[in-house]
Amino acid sequence: MALDITADYIRLARINLNDGLAPFRYDDATMLEGLQQGVDDMRRLRPDLFIDDPDGLDTVIGPGIDLQVIDRQYRSALLDYLVAYCELTDDEAANASRSTAFRNLFAAKLTGGSV
Repeated sequence: MALDITADYIRLARINLNDGLAPFRYDDATMLEGLQQGVDDMRRLRPDLFIDDPDGLDTVIGPGIDLQVIDRQYRSALLDYLVAYCELTDDEAANASRSTAFRNLFAAKLTGGSV
């Protein structure tokens, strides 16, 4: 599972979201916004992970942006966040509970909870 650039996250999130055929339910702009919010939440929960990027300039999300600044062991947490973000944009109760599950997984992976 390569999670080096934004396109990798979008591709793998679409698999988790069952959103593999165009027209997509979640456009790339929505997913990029989800990634940015995920990185921002990572910075809030674990500022130590961004010690080499104190001003946040290396973690501004856009198409094709290299996210290798994020330690490899935490990249799957960011993917979980992206899936949760997309699920939350749907107006369905089933997706809301699924979103909560992915958000909890995100937090657990970042803070050392069981996975």
